[in-house]
Amino acid sequence: MAVAVLEALKESHHLVVEAGTGTGKTLAYLLPAILSGERVIISTATKTLQDQLFTRDIPLIRDRLDLEVTACTLKGRDNYLCKLRSREFAAQRHLSRDVAATLRLILDWEQRTSTGDRGEIAELPEELGFWPQISAKADTCLGQKCPDFQPCFLTEARTRALASQIVIVNHHLYFADLTLREHAFGQILPDHRLVIFDEAHQLEEIAQQYFTRAVSSFRLRELCGDVDRFCEMRPGLRDRLVLLSQDLSASSREFFERFRLQANRFRLAPPRHTTTHPDETRGPADQSELQARVTCDPEWADQFLSDIEHLRTRLGVLAPGDETAEGLANRAGVIASDLEFVIRGEDAAFVYWGEKRTGGTFLRATRADVSEPLRELLFERRDSVILTSATLSIGGSFRFVRERLGIEKAEEQAIASPFDYPSQAILYAPRDMPEPRRPGHMDRLESEIRRLLEISRGRAFLLFTSYAALDEMRSRLSGNVNFPLLCQGDEPKNLLLERFRLTPSAVLLGTTSFWQGVDVPGEALSLVVIDKLPFEVPTDPLVEARLERIRALRKSPFRDYQLPAAVIMLKQGLGRLIRSRTDRGVLAVLDSRLSTRSYGRVFLSSLPKFRVTDRADVVESFFRGPPPASN
Repeated sequence: MAVAVLEALKESHHLVVEAGTGTGKTLAYLLPAILSGERVIISTATKTLQDQLFTRDIPLIRDRLDLEVTACTLKGRDNYLCKLRSREFAAQRHLSRDVAATLRLILDWEQRTSTGDRGEIAELPEELGFWPQISAKADTCLGQKCPDFQPCFLTEARTRALASQIVIVNHHLYFADLTLREHAFGQILPDHRLVIFDEAHQLEEIAQQYFTRAVSSFRLRELCGDVDRFCEMRPGLRDRLVLLSQDLSASSREFFERFRLQANRFRLAPPRHTTTHPDETRGPADQSELQARVTCDPEWADQFLSDIEHLRTRLGVLAPGDETAEGLANRAGVIASDLEFVIRGEDAAFVYWGEKRTGGTFLRATRADVSEPLRELLFERRDSVILTSATLSIGGSFRFVRERLGIEKAEEQAIASPFDYPSQAILYAPRDMPEPRRPGHMDRLESEIRRLLEISRGRAFLLFTSYAALDEMRSRLSGNVNFPLLCQGDEPKNLLLERFRLTPSAVLLGTTSFWQGVDVPGEALSLVVIDKLPFEVPTDPLVEARLERIRALRKSPFRDYQLPAAVIMLKQGLGRLIRSRTDRGVLAVLDSRLSTRSYGRVFLSSLPKFRVTDRADVVESFFRGPPPASN
């Protein structure tokens, strides 16, 4: 793999590499990147992997091979403290005691930090309500007009990046930079012609978030709050601007109230297709999940847009030359533009949809297919793009990932894991399980899980395809199993994983975020249970739009999208178990379709060569067997 990466970087061609768990793929792309002598952007899926590359892997290469290399990490701007906004926030009156105490912690840290990266403050809550009001996020940044532009933490981070050969970012930041360049709003990353994407199976989903225009009730509340704070610091403007802010708050509430009774995710378009009954050609859809749609009348937003425009123009009139007022006015203008784009829904390349979260509503316009913009903005403008992950192929083919990402020409390589899967793991797939949504499925699922937990003595991940299934199983297991139950959402993810590692016989229940990027080597994790094959819900607005586009191309939504996407997700979930040569355990897929449907063969042919059984007594014998020999 290292040779293939070096050749791609030197000879300027793209490369797609699937490298199984344990191959050492991180060093296999990092060493060639350093040896290339050119600036290379390395993009990872998570901040955790960013930190691992910077604090562990690069120092290892530097020390063992005596190589000179300059490197830095660059995170999304929301991670950095804004000195100006933190001062303005601290100057407010009537801060609560808890907020004031946390703010003192942050301001004390500000005097010591050289990076301004909030990740340095271990005791800072992951969900800190006022952090967006003091961070260096884009829509509040004054840029070069800011009095703190030179000592700005973000400016200094970018200066370090310009001086570094290896710049380590995450996918979110990379695509934020890509879309900023497209719209000529500036750039975040230094110019480069070489880029390596680790965990590249996540690229489509993350890229789609940045080919999106959106407006939300949160964004409006934040704008109005910032206007109010601006007025508080300029008493002469208070009476003339606060009323405008209040009017905008009222019209915003009235507008978003129209979506109060909608489902959590809904389309902002009339239905264009009638979904037929599921079969193996169209995929495992369910008629009970047909998504509600909202025909959104542009007139609904008239008063809302009028109030935004009024606030924007009055800010310019009442505070001419004031950088903060100018920034607020620009934000109001961008919100108005995004709102009009989403409400009118005139660009056929986008899917228009809404999402309700706790305390607020988002309305979005998202590119339904990102392959074309990625081809134009990424693969045609970089000399070498390298994609790697443990899960990129389907039955040995890379066609799915190449089509989804717009890769027209690239070298391909598949490197098998060095692990001895036949001796280290067994795949349990009972054939007589009732299919999901059939009577008795949840009762049998509970029975199978309880039996497997007794066999494994806990030490398990129970992975679910929905929060509803997780919640129901949690209520069924609570008080009925003799193992500590940990559940996603009870604590931040990193603390939950640490508690799992340290708690004997623990059982962790999780959904999507625990299917990938989680590493628990050793006996603490000896069983991974997956409740059903992870097909995406076909009536989710984004999935539904993808399927519509595939049908329009006269292709099979199931064969060309739903099945391969589910295969990659299943490979990720099962990949949580065997993380070293001495790991040993059982993978359980409690969905009979893996064995009874013809498409089950596609799943099995894409997985490592596990031993497969449908008998629980074989699972029991496996756990009684000897552990694999360590090398």
